Amino acid sequence: MKSYLECYACFVRQSIEAGKLATDNETLQWEILKHVLERTLAFSKEESPAVMGREIHRLIRRISGNPDPYRTMKVEYNKKAKELIPQIRSLIDRSENKLVAALKIIATGNIIDFGPYGLAQISLTEFIDRKLESDFKGNCSVHAFTESLCSAESILYVADNCGEIVFDSFFINQFLYDKKLHLSVRGGVVLNDITREYLAGIHLGENVTIIDSGDDAPGLILDSCSRELRSVYESVDMVLLKGQGNYEGIGKAARKNVFSILVAKCPIIARDIGCEINDLVLAIH
Repeated sequence: MKSYLECYACFVRQSIEAGKLATDNETLQWEILKHVLERTLAFSKEESPAVMGREIHRLIRRISGNPDPYRTMKVEYNKKAKELIPQIRSLIDRSENKLVAALKIIATGNIIDFGPYGLAQISLTEFIDRKLESDFKGNCSVHAFTESLCSAESILYVADNCGEIVFDSFFINQFLYDKKLHLSVRGGVVLNDITREYLAGIHLGENVTIIDSGDDAPGLILDSCSRELRSVYESVDMVLLKGQGNYEGIGKAARKNVFSILVAKCPIIARDIGCEINDLVLAIH
C-alpha cells in the first residue's frame, strides 16, 4: 500500500509523541523531529507507511539512546489483556457462533495501537462491548473466511501488538489447536509491537512454532523479511495478518488465501477498505 498526504502528517505526529516518550531531553526531542522532517521530505509516496514507520523509530531509538521506548506500555497492556480472558471466555461461551464471536474479539484487540492512535489510554472492555454486536466490514465474508480457516492445515499467523497478542494466543489455543501454526512476531523493537521478549508468560500450544520477521518494520514487508519467514509465507495453506500495519505492509498479496483482521484506525485505511474509522475489518488481499 502506498502513502498518502495524510500519512506524512501522521509521521510527524508519531515522531513528536514517540520522541517525548523516549527521552525527557528537549534538545534530543528537537533533534529527532529535525531528522524525521528531513527524511519525510525525501520519502516516496509509492512506499508503504510501514517503511517510513521503521525509519522513524530507528531514528528515535538511535538519537534518544532508548532501545525500547514503549516497554512500560507493552507490559501494561499484556497484563490488562490477561485480566480480560475470563470475560472473553464467557462472552464466547454464550455466543451462538463461538468462532465468529472469537474472531470479533481478536479483531477488537487491534485497538491497542500507539501508532495511529497516539498515546491516549484505551478502554478495552468498552470497545469490546461496543463491537461484539457489530458486523465485519471489508471485501471478505465471514463465511468465506471461516471456510478457508477450517480447511487449512497450516497457517502463518502474523501478530501485531502487545496486549492484542494475549487475545491472539487465546484464539489460537481454543480454535486453531489442530493446525500446524507459525506465529510471526517482529524481528526487532518498534512501537508497541510484539517481539519474542514479550511472549514471556503467554501460553501457546505445542502446535505453534514462533518465528520472527527478521525486520523491525511495524508491518509485514516481505522484501525486508528473513528467508525463513518468506519460505513459511509461501508454503502454508493460509496467511492471517493481524492489524493495520500488516495490512499496509503486505499490499496486494502475490499468493492466495492471505487475509487481514484489523480495526480501521485512520481515514486512509478506512477509505481503502470502504468502511468507517473504528470498524472491524475482515479482508482478503
